Amino acid sequence: SISERQLELSQQQLTQLNKFIAAGARPEAERLNLEAQIAQSEQDLISAKNNLDISILNLKQSLNLDPSFELDLEIPENIDATTDPDLITFDEAFDMAQKNRPDLVATELRQQSAEVGIDIAKAAFYPTLSLSGSLGSTYSNRGQIVDFFETQTVNQTVNITSTNPALPINNIPVTISSQAEVPILKDQGYTNQLNGNLSYGLGLNLSVPIYNRGTTKSNVERAELNSLNNRLSRDQLLQGLKTTVQQSIADARAAKKRLEASGKTVQAQKLAFENTSRRLELGAANSFEWETQKTNLENAEINALIDKYNYLFSIKTLEFYLGKPLKL
Repeated sequence: SISERQLELSQQQLTQLNKFIAAGARPEAERLNLEAQIAQSEQDLISAKNNLDISILNLKQSLNLDPSFELDLEIPENIDATTDPDLITFDEAFDMAQKNRPDLVATELRQQSAEVGIDIAKAAFYPTLSLSGSLGSTYSNRGQIVDFFETQTVNQTVNITSTNPALPINNIPVTISSQAEVPILKDQGYTNQLNGNLSYGLGLNLSVPIYNRGTTKSNVERAELNSLNNRLSRDQLLQGLKTTVQQSIADARAAKKRLEASGKTVQAQKLAFENTSRRLELGAANSFEWETQKTNLENAEINALIDKYNYLFSIKTLEFYLGKPLKL
């Protein structure tokens, strides 16, 4: 946009200069200088368009989009920074950064876990007392119980043999009848079997560690080493975060000062350019001076634009560590 505006301004000045040359108020040579400047402005415009196309392509690649994807960029107007870096202290920013960094939270939890691991490893030095109990039952689909008793006549055949010579009885079968109570069975239910076949067990075991080839001691030292590594990792992460937060605050403050200075420069260059333009119309300045001043104004505007977005980027980076959402 700046290149297009500067090219249009040069073309307007060339039109004005041609009028002065036609009236004999300017030498013919001044036209050549201005035409050369217009050609340079056209070249700068083409270069700016190429840079824009390359930047959009890089953006698509960063977003894993196809190069042919239609990407429309919306340029927000009047982006205001809600955070003043001059009002942010390091302690405040560092405290907020620690609370909003998941990796720090994870490191703290790993450190707590490592400390508990030391106590767990030391527990192997102590005796172990265990208590166990059991409760069981059985069931069979052939299980039966006595339903009632029934009186029945039981006949039994026996052989009678006598050793008395007067009674020559030898193996004479005789049937003997008697009354007996005979049990009548029935199938036993599932629940009744479980209740009737209950079994109980109770055990108490005491294990005293005497010698385990130094395994417990090695486990304790390994747990202590793991805790030390986690502590060092956490300290290193905190130190890196501290440096990053300090740098973010310094970058934001420096960017703010550069933006303020570039804004003043643009205002000064605009006044100087307007003054040179009036002097050129009055014949007190030539086209070379006008082109030089226009180039100075263009550079000042470009630098101010760069400083603006650098400042916004620095502010958004600082706000990230402050836990604020990234949005425009």
